[in-house]
Amino acid sequence: MNDNLIFKKETHEYFFNNKKLISVSKILNNYFGDSYQNVPKDILKKAANRGSAVHKILELYLKNKTDPDVINKLKNIINKKLSYNQSIINYCNSALLSTKELNKLIKNDVISEKPLFYDFIAGTPDLISNNLLFDFKTYRVMTKQLKLKSELQLTAYWWLAMLNGIKLSTITYILWIKENGIELIPVKINQKKLHEWKMARLLWKENNNE
Repeated sequence: MNDNLIFKKETHEYFFNNKKLISVSKILNNYFGDSYQNVPKDILKKAANRGSAVHKILELYLKNKTDPDVINKLKNIINKKLSYNQSIINYCNSALLSTKELNKLIKNDVISEKPLFYDFIAGTPDLISNNLLFDFKTYRVMTKQLKLKSELQLTAYWWLAMLNGIKLSTITYILWIKENGIELIPVKINQKKLHEWKMARLLWKENNNE
């Protein structure tokens, strides 16, 4: 189903047979309001760089987790990255610590950052393994709205995965990576969350005349 799906990572755009799809993130921003619209651009750039670095480190770990020396190799990569300031280095080291928690849950059947779509909607879950779904977050502060938004994002990814024939547990996880540690937050997918995700999709259509 996804053979003709194109994901342009640099612009976060999805296309299927030359038709532009709408990302889960855009639908959620429309539903909740853009949490970052009043945040200065330099702060947004720092947050984006932090998130990209952490996601890259975890992606490299997941691709090479069978290498017994993978953690030391990733530490060397982090320390040699001239573009990484001390804050980003701290976040990346927290990401490496999080692998101990991940290893308790994930198996070898890892699906990392695989774009999925259904109808006009596309999204990319950070990690699927052993029928479990994970989304990585690097927020400095997990506000109530950001937590609700993260929960609905997991719901959207769960919905996409199931519609693409990927059977998942209804227990999903937010892996919140902080500068000084991690928190694994379980999120149960239920009918209430699925209904709210449906409302978010309908609101997008209503606001965009689709």
